[in-house]
Amino acid sequence: MNRPVSRQTARLIAGALLVVVMVALALGPLASVVESFDGERISGWVEAAIGLGALTLTPLLVVAVRDWKRHRGPED
Repeated sequence: MNRPVSRQTARLIAGALLVVVMVALALGPLASVVESFDGERISGWVEAAIGLGALTLTPLLVVAVRDWKRHRGPED
């Protein structure tokens, strides 16, 4: 099966996009957005993410336990 883009090309494109975004954040029209970050805003994001962590972690643990039970041997 032929891939439309090789992995190496995809990595190069992703790296170039990352550099462009970093330059845009540092020098471009988004520079004021980066400067407006402060401790109060970031702590608000952290507090909001704490509640999402439990909602994300619980389903992952359920899947891990189900997978472990399915693949364990008869001696377990």
